[in-house]
Amino acid sequence: MVMIDRLFWLPHRLVEMLSNPVTKNGKGHDHVLVIKFMGMGSIIQLAALCDEHQVDKSKLTLLTIEQHKELCALIGYNNCIFIRTRNFLTLIIDCWNTIWLISARKPTLVVDFERCSHVVGSYTKLLASVSRCSSISFESNRNLQTHNRIIFSVDNLNQRQLFLKGIEGIPKKGALRKQKNIRVDPTKIIVNVNASNYLLARRYPMDSFVQLIELLSGWNPQLEFILTGGLNESTYVEDLMRKITVPVIRNVAGKWSLRRLVEELSGCVLFITNDSGPLHLASYLNIPTLSIWGPTQPKHFGYDSRTSITSCSLELTCSPCLKHPNSHPARACAGQISCMKDLKPSTIFAKAISLLVAPPATRTIYLPSTCET
Repeated sequence: MVMIDRLFWLPHRLVEMLSNPVTKNGKGHDHVLVIKFMGMGSIIQLAALCDEHQVDKSKLTLLTIEQHKELCALIGYNNCIFIRTRNFLTLIIDCWNTIWLISARKPTLVVDFERCSHVVGSYTKLLASVSRCSSISFESNRNLQTHNRIIFSVDNLNQRQLFLKGIEGIPKKGALRKQKNIRVDPTKIIVNVNASNYLLARRYPMDSFVQLIELLSGWNPQLEFILTGGLNESTYVEDLMRKITVPVIRNVAGKWSLRRLVEELSGCVLFITNDSGPLHLASYLNIPTLSIWGPTQPKHFGYDSRTSITSCSLELTCSPCLKHPNSHPARACAGQISCMKDLKPSTIFAKAISLLVAPPATRTIYLPSTCET
């Protein structure tokens, strides 16, 4: 995918030179098109920041891939355009249809959050041209400001800052998120081993997870461990389970919908995960989370001061090495991922115990106004 995107460098620059829309006047925007295709976690964090800053999401149309349809409904994106990616033909058809749809809706601003993509950058410029509006995008080692386009360098912004730049012009509504009081199960721990093939460097080693779970079970044999993940992660999680001898453990990878995951997270006593989409979902809901960091770091997402997140990291000088799609991960350690391999399970166990000693009977979770559980 990276190699294909690099081939679009020249077309991207040509589209920039040839398209020069006459932009609408005014500092405010009554309709903003937001583009974010990849990254469940990014879409969740964007929604969280919109809610935090009381952005009126009815003024926002999200263009994303069809796989995020359930997620968008759960976190309050009511205006969405979904691109099917099952095969090349449906991808081309949906991209073409979106051009005509956007030309009819005529947004006053297009914001490209995909970051560093020449393919998406070209498409963003095309959508802005047919709408005769301005655009905001984010690229590596590039800053630009003209009358109809702003480009921010991702090298100078963490992800939280990046999203805040993009949503500045969207109208505010003043509405607050819903709150719900949930009973806490003091024995239920959900563990996300993040075995997906996307950015494998973020994955905490299997044997380390085994040691961590056995340490926790030895401390309290009444604890129930639920191992989550996607359908393609089920076999990996099953392999992990074969190495563990604890009284109560279940593999639900691929068995839960996102709505079910929200329900289960809401009442668990603790969620343990590395950097992943479910981490951002837990943060959005305000679930006590023990997060394991290595090639990425909590400060990049603004989570270093998040009270619901307790972070475990060696904080090596080379971390984070994954900041954006053009990053070169694990270069300093020659691919060893020392930041994860050298993080001892006993260190994480000690932090987990501090969160499990006196759990509350209930907790308040936060939901978008459109979400019911």
